[in-house]
Amino acid sequence: MKKERFNVQFLNAYPDCSHFYTSAHIRISDDGELRFSSAFQYQFRNTLSVTTCMMLSSHMLPFSEKDILRERALYHDFSNELLIQKGSHLPRFTPEKAAEIIFNTSRQYDMVLYEFFQTDMYGHGFEIDECIDLIRKLNRLLRRLISLLNKEEDTLLITSDHGNLEDTTTQLHTTNPVPLLAWGRKSDELRHHIKRLTDVTPAIVNFFK
Repeated sequence: MKKERFNVQFLNAYPDCSHFYTSAHIRISDDGELRFSSAFQYQFRNTLSVTTCMMLSSHMLPFSEKDILRERALYHDFSNELLIQKGSHLPRFTPEKAAEIIFNTSRQYDMVLYEFFQTDMYGHGFEIDECIDLIRKLNRLLRRLISLLNKEEDTLLITSDHGNLEDTTTQLHTTNPVPLLAWGRKSDELRHHIKRLTDVTPAIVNFFK
């Protein structure tokens, strides 16, 4: 996307560790391989999410705790509750407030990506009542976000890379089909082109052509 000169941004903030995502600790070789400093490898134990690798390969710097305070980025726990429990002096965001931050930041870019993986975490061992409460909060966020978006100009795409939360009999990822929701401008076109998970990226690229 950046190669096509579109202005894109990963919306997730990396509090307390954004300083590791600099040229002092990361280098991308000519063949595209990511090379890390020993301090980086010790900090993260060689475990990086796909979206983190995506961000790094795009030469994108992550948002930090300061960006959360400026209300232009979100932690994966959009409420900040997990960070507050660890001693961070951050405000608690309601789902509605988180939606407003997503919307306001999105006005500055052609495309933004927010990764909400608490549903994954909850699927690995939380009780069903806790899972239901989490989904209710996520629904509140989406309800507010949709109320802010312009259906004729904006597009919202929601999906997951695997099943998990829907089956509380296992703490493992499932192979169940996952939902894909497309709303707004050219949403019918997106749904038409996406039949499986591997279709998502090509459909988004084609969407911007």
